[in-house]
Amino acid sequence: MKIRDLKIAWRILLKQPAHSLIVFLGLSVSFGVCFLLLGYAKYSFEYDGHVPDAKRIFLVKHRLNVIAYPAWIDFNVWPLKQSLGQSGIPHTLTFVDIDTLSVSTASGSTSKILVATADSNFPNMFAVKALQGDLLATLARPDAVALTAEIASRLFGSKSPLGNRVDIEGKPYYVGALIKDLPNNSTVTFAVLKGGAREDYSRAYIQLPTNVDVKMVEDRLQDVADKSPFSKALLKHVATTVENVARKRAIEIRLTSLADAYFDRDLVGRKNLVRGDERTVFALIGAAFLLVFLAATSFINLSVARTLRRQKEVGIYKILGASRARIVAQFVTESLCLSFAATSLGLLLAWLILPLFSDLMNRQLDDLFSFSNIVVSLLFSVLIGFVMSIYPTWLALCVNAHQAMVGRGNSETLNGARLRRVLTILQFACAMSFGAISLAIAWQTYYSTKTNLGFEPNHLLVLTLAQSIEDSEANAFRDALLRLPRVEDVAVSFWSVGKDVTGVDFVPLRASNGQYVMPNLEGISLNFFSVHGIKSLAGRVFDPTLDAPKYADKIVLNLAAVSALGFSTPQSAIGQFVVDNRDKPRSVQIIGVVPNVRYRSAHNPEVPRIFIPAFWPHTFTIRTDGNLSEATMQITNLWRQYFPSQVVDIKTSTSLIAQNYEEDLRMSKLLIIAAILSLAIAAFGIYVLSAYSVQRRFQEIAIRKIYGAKTKSIALLLGKEFGFIMLASALIGLPLGALAISYYLASFVERAPIGGWTLLFALSVALLIALASSLRHALLAMRISPVVALRD
Repeated sequence: MKIRDLKIAWRILLKQPAHSLIVFLGLSVSFGVCFLLLGYAKYSFEYDGHVPDAKRIFLVKHRLNVIAYPAWIDFNVWPLKQSLGQSGIPHTLTFVDIDTLSVSTASGSTSKILVATADSNFPNMFAVKALQGDLLATLARPDAVALTAEIASRLFGSKSPLGNRVDIEGKPYYVGALIKDLPNNSTVTFAVLKGGAREDYSRAYIQLPTNVDVKMVEDRLQDVADKSPFSKALLKHVATTVENVARKRAIEIRLTSLADAYFDRDLVGRKNLVRGDERTVFALIGAAFLLVFLAATSFINLSVARTLRRQKEVGIYKILGASRARIVAQFVTESLCLSFAATSLGLLLAWLILPLFSDLMNRQLDDLFSFSNIVVSLLFSVLIGFVMSIYPTWLALCVNAHQAMVGRGNSETLNGARLRRVLTILQFACAMSFGAISLAIAWQTYYSTKTNLGFEPNHLLVLTLAQSIEDSEANAFRDALLRLPRVEDVAVSFWSVGKDVTGVDFVPLRASNGQYVMPNLEGISLNFFSVHGIKSLAGRVFDPTLDAPKYADKIVLNLAAVSALGFSTPQSAIGQFVVDNRDKPRSVQIIGVVPNVRYRSAHNPEVPRIFIPAFWPHTFTIRTDGNLSEATMQITNLWRQYFPSQVVDIKTSTSLIAQNYEEDLRMSKLLIIAAILSLAIAAFGIYVLSAYSVQRRFQEIAIRKIYGAKTKSIALLLGKEFGFIMLASALIGLPLGALAISYYLASFVERAPIGGWTLLFALSVALLIALASSLRHALLAMRISPVVALRD
């Protein structure tokens, strides 16, 4: 490669500046998107990579098979430490509980911060490094905490935090240590660390030597769980009913390696646990390479068209004695120049949109532009440049110098033309498929957040407490809320609608027919149903004038619980008694049945639930007059008066529902972007193809006109080729899109009525874009002058 090759390459690109610019921008954008998607994939596969021996550290999880639709839970409920200690198995055990709490300083600033409560084994197991102070001594003290460098800087600025005081939920602590910030891609993350972790209701991690079989430890823990009083109590309540208990244990134990924890779908959605979908990551990797392939295809099409126009130039090179190596160097240089420049601009674009991409993916991707990642990207651009130059270079080498000089011959073979036509077909097929899938996901997400929720969320605000407050405080705050101008009513419950906490609070029930069920238990205030706009399907809901406010002998079922208890219809359940087998068995009467209010996402079936009147002040649901922004401001001001040391956590009910579909919405947005890029690339691909087709048939069209061919027949001649391309694209892309849509919708228990409109819409858009892209050259072909064409 010589400087002269670079100059010639630059001149060639400037001969058709508009075409070159479009191809260049297409490559740049595709390289930028590819860099971001592959960087995100690398980031995902490196979760907890900073932890030594992450493959030998295991999270203990369990699920209760005796409840309807059992879910995996990440906290410990039995004496794990004692059972492992008596087993003789070499191990290290640590417990950690992570929660979002209000942290304030002497200056009065208060923030919601992730606080981890752990034991002394935790720092060594998870590579938590102290920058200042004694970390182990800090964890040993009940009144001391350690801060990460980032949160210490936010709370105390540049001065040392050691010895300073912070208040956590109103309780004072002093800062005993400063610790190194954890990597962003950590499944166990926090900003404040303190000692005092409890064994029960905390996450348990076990570190095992390499010579210890994990399955043996899992079996040991399973045996302990089977013999625990908790498991025996569960089996006692459901011994006559639950089929899966006969096949499985009441409590099922599993160990998940920390190295695999990020992609563990069992625990998706659990509190303060970061999880990803491995299938999604692999799909993004495929989309990244596909976009680069499509953009490279456009460059190849353009390069081939240029090579055919440059046959005389190549012929002159050969006559003047240019070697094959010299021709190869020239064409490879042109491709490498464009590829390298496009990569450089792509990296700049990626850097500019990185904040938006981080927000879209809900991840901190600040380290994406590392030196190694940039070097790999540049090497990748060199590889793509070589690949893009192969076919145009081969065409140039096949040029017959003598035929080229007299204007005869076409160095592109029929197979070569077919290959480029196939590449254009693949471009449109991908665009159609991406478009149809993104529309289907977006429509299903919209449908899931708006339809069959079982309640009316539009005017509701949800105020979540960090921890339960005393009844007197809750009553006083609730009364104050009711006096606000924009507030119409306030309901109290332990969990908010839209928050999936299946398997955490449940109650063993026995119907009169002997049927046993363990439905989820929802403690609510008597006005809960009226505030949410929930109407009864049979019987009545709670009424403050008829029912006691606490622990009454009346319950309301959802529709799923009616079927689970063996009642044929909601009406047949009204007035019936069931036995509540908690501490002391007692009979409770079913007074009403309500629809399946959607606590869970539409990916999961709604579980049996019973509602009891109980004032457990953890969540306030506030019905407003519709002015949500002003109501939020009033509630926030009132909160500061009652709880000045806590940060208010208030959201709209619709946003809580939408949180269950964040992954779906994220995938939809990414696919829409991919569809737009694919359509843009495909549009230019067919634009170049139409230009080449007209050029190749220039004299043929002129001769047809001499023999009387009309404009309509010329248009039909050109339209046949592009009609074939679109038909072939539809036959490939639409079935693939339909298959992907069907696969996606299979994960929902309640599906939107999509039908085939997304496929038809994607096809229509692709047809319009193809028509617009090829129209210019079709019009030029119709206006060809036979005299000029044959003279040339």
